Amino acid sequence: MKYLFVLIFLFIGCNKASVQSSYPAPQGKLVFSIEVLSSALGTQITGKTGYFFYLSGYPTFTIYQYRQGQIIGRSGLGSRETSELLEELNEIGFEELDLETEIKKAKINWKRIADQNGEKVMEIATMDGAEYKLQFNYEENNFTLQMWNPKAQINLYSPYNKKIKKLRSVIDLFAESYGHSQFGI
Repeated sequence: MKYLFVLIFLFIGCNKASVQSSYPAPQGKLVFSIEVLSSALGTQITGKTGYFFYLSGYPTFTIYQYRQGQIIGRSGLGSRETSELLEELNEIGFEELDLETEIKKAKINWKRIADQNGEKVMEIATMDGAEYKLQFNYEENNFTLQMWNPKAQINLYSPYNKKIKKLRSVIDLFAESYGHSQFGI
């Protein structure tokens, strides 16, 4: 009887292994990615972790979610949704930027507007979070940003700087196609 239980457990274990699906390697051009490089809260990042959007020739986007170097999810946008996303990217008219330089410009503009309206400017600081690497490679743009907690600064300064606003728009466009709650940015 106990041999029967061992055989059943072995059979169940073997079936689980064969039922688990594996994902094919990404194909196409990497157009957009948000990757978590490290965490301030002690979570060890030992491999590729984040969301990666690959554009293939149909055109369609295939989105791969990685965690610790393993693909844990794959989804995609149909050709109609991909075409709409590409049209919106073209409308945004992204301009490459040095975020630190543009933040300095935004601060000056924000202070000028605040002074005109009799308001105070309050800076922000984020004390925990994660280091992100954002990549955007589309048409003439080959933009990479590596920064701790970029969300707060991008959101704060986008109303005061055209280039930062376009960066925020690109992030929003991809986030909305997959889901803001999944991104964390």
